[in-house]
Amino acid sequence: STSKCIFEKHYIDKASKARSVAQATFAVSPMVGSIPPKDGIQLYMARIDPHLTFGCKIAIDVDEALVSKLEAVQHSFLRRLLGLNSHSMLVVLFTETGLVPIRYRRLQLALSYLKYAASCSKDHLAFAAFSHCCSLHRKGASSLIGDIIFALACLPVPVNCTLADCSVPERIDHMSAKVLQSWESSAMMFIQGSVCCHLLRNRIRVDPKGLASPEALITFRHYLTLIPTPKHRRAFVRFLTSGHRLGVELLRHTDRRYRPAVPREWRKCRFGCEEVEDEFHATLRC
Repeated sequence: STSKCIFEKHYIDKASKARSVAQATFAVSPMVGSIPPKDGIQLYMARIDPHLTFGCKIAIDVDEALVSKLEAVQHSFLRRLLGLNSHSMLVVLFTETGLVPIRYRRLQLALSYLKYAASCSKDHLAFAAFSHCCSLHRKGASSLIGDIIFALACLPVPVNCTLADCSVPERIDHMSAKVLQSWESSAMMFIQGSVCCHLLRNRIRVDPKGLASPEALITFRHYLTLIPTPKHRRAFVRFLTSGHRLGVELLRHTDRRYRPAVPREWRKCRFGCEEVEDEFHATLRC
């Protein structure tokens, strides 16, 4: 290979195939109508996810440029499924659908295979390969285990991992759970810290008996099935995720040459009110 990553061609090939399948999935929309989100997620898991996760048990995501090619396919599919634009926030693609970002999913699958190899009998070839990887890592050489430890440390919320953690099946299960916790912590920090996500905080869910309880941060939202009309559903998703056309969002984006930044307190209501034209004002005040 002439690349620093021997799996570069594999990443490019799988990203291309996944993109082709995603485009083919939406190509039937003019004939069958808009794809409902729940059905779209099933199609994604059946037809696109296998391409994005193919070979992830040995091709660990240590190259940011290569894994971003896979992430771009996942992001574009979910944006189109939910009716969001190409500049929408990424975290909402997963908090609203319940899917796991491909970077975290690939790591979880890699850890599951590592657990399998560590659990095999000593006369099994998989265990022999696992033992060799451990030996290489102890010597400071490049190895599968070293790549996994590096990939875990590079997550937005790092997961600390040692060779001992990768050698015991029970500890590997714990590491897999920590990967999911890392994603949830990253999503929570973004939602709590972003001014665009105030409608996504402190959600509650009311059961059939009328009892309210906190709703999960990351799950498939019931409104995606309760709103059957595609235009209404897309409008509601955009409203929740700050993808709407209200002044608070329209004036957030600037043109570096022709339009300067507009402070939030200047983004007044278009109907002459002296309040900021945000979601609360448009729905409950104006």
